[in-house]
Amino acid sequence: MDIAGEAQTYERELLQQREEYTPEHPNSELAHHLLTGISRLDAVVSEMNQRYSSYIDSRHEFQDIFVIKGVNALESLYLSVKHRRYDSAYRDVRYLIETYLLVKHLNEHKIKASRIHFRQMAEVQEEVENLSLLSRHRVASVDEFYDMIREEKQNYKEFDDGLQTFNFLSNRSAHPHRIAGARLDGDHVVDEEQQAFEWALDMVIGLCMEYAKLYADTPAFEVIRESFKPLFEAIDEVHEPQSFLELSLSDPIFAGE
Repeated sequence: MDIAGEAQTYERELLQQREEYTPEHPNSELAHHLLTGISRLDAVVSEMNQRYSSYIDSRHEFQDIFVIKGVNALESLYLSVKHRRYDSAYRDVRYLIETYLLVKHLNEHKIKASRIHFRQMAEVQEEVENLSLLSRHRVASVDEFYDMIREEKQNYKEFDDGLQTFNFLSNRSAHPHRIAGARLDGDHVVDEEQQAFEWALDMVIGLCMEYAKLYADTPAFEVIRESFKPLFEAIDEVHEPQSFLELSLSDPIFAGE
């Protein structure tokens, strides 16, 4: 059996199953705006960590980390859609929704975020000193994060009757017993591609807004806000954000000059 040869042949076949987002492509605008949004968010986070690190403290640490994880998930989603792996893309959608909700909750409860951070750092230090220690506090902190996500989901019932759409899309490919889309991967499906990109753009907007709000009480806020405003305006030309983002988008901090 020629392992190397068969592997290389199969890899070529997999990589050939991809979209080129030329101007003629039906979802090229969504793809280009998504890539630009990911790039802008990643650049702002990098700049913040390099130029304004002195303003980052325990009130910001978790949110900053989760936004970086969100950037990674957005990149994964884009690559999955480009290579027609829609199930994988929707698993990233679920991950991104929970990331956005968690950052949103921690931003609204920064003292709680600080408390959990201090507790986890103390536990990490204790584990370094005693490798046999089972970290109860770190487990408890993870449970708190789950509780935060559940609370935020409940808050969105007013935008989505019983969270039906929200839950369907976030769970679409998270479990093997969900058979929707089972035979779509590998073939280009315009509607699946568009739907995944639309959700991704919502998550870009949501994470950008929450990242700006995270540092609203620091000198870095104006830099962050001004970096994101043209992005919001550009996305608005090709994509209508979902209703659960409307309240945040109308926040006066994004309207000021």
